Amino acid sequence: MAESTITPVVTASARDWLAQRVRDDVLERSKGPEQVRLAIAGGSVLDVMAQVVRLTPPDVWRRVALTLVDERVVPWSSPDSTWGASRDRAGADEAGAVLPMVLDGEAARTAWQRFRAGFHQHFRGGLDVVVLGMGEDGHVASLFPGHRLLDQQGLVAWLDDSPKPPPTRVTMLFDALNQPQTTRYLYAVGPAKRPALERLLRRDPTLPASRLADFTLVTDQPLEG
Repeated sequence: MAESTITPVVTASARDWLAQRVRDDVLERSKGPEQVRLAIAGGSVLDVMAQVVRLTPPDVWRRVALTLVDERVVPWSSPDSTWGASRDRAGADEAGAVLPMVLDGEAARTAWQRFRAGFHQHFRGGLDVVVLGMGEDGHVASLFPGHRLLDQQGLVAWLDDSPKPPPTRVTMLFDALNQPQTTRYLYAVGPAKRPALERLLRRDPTLPASRLADFTLVTDQPLEG
């Protein structure tokens, strides 16, 4: 794969900048005949998405098909549940169509099989927009440094050996995240992300985020070079 193009955006208002950009993407793509296919990460990305929901007209948001890039296999009431947090913090369940990666009380293998079938049904042709976060170790979705899933083919997989708890998860793979028609954003804010950002800009091949195809990097951290 050719080296990806990273477009850095450095601003103290990183959350607001990204929320406006995603909102504009949704508005533009909603002019077409199909639903807007949007996948989001958890964590700080949910603060961005709460802003997106506030900025987007309700009739446009109802044209969005929303899912996650990864999820922990825990009850929705758990503080570790990204889907539970996305509903509580960002109003994600108000989208026109939603596809949770893990249903309440669902086992990992069942969730993986159901989500894979649902992805083909609701997200046929691939994702339109993906909003990813990045861990301090450079992981994206639940694709961790040195993990076997980094090179696995397919759209989605489950793992029970995540190096970051909880260990059992469902995650999109790079085949799903790197499709050519997808607009990708990587959101990384706070000084704790600075070392990983510097490695990313050096194209450190051991960093999972380095495997992303062309994307816009949105951060509040000053970048050199």
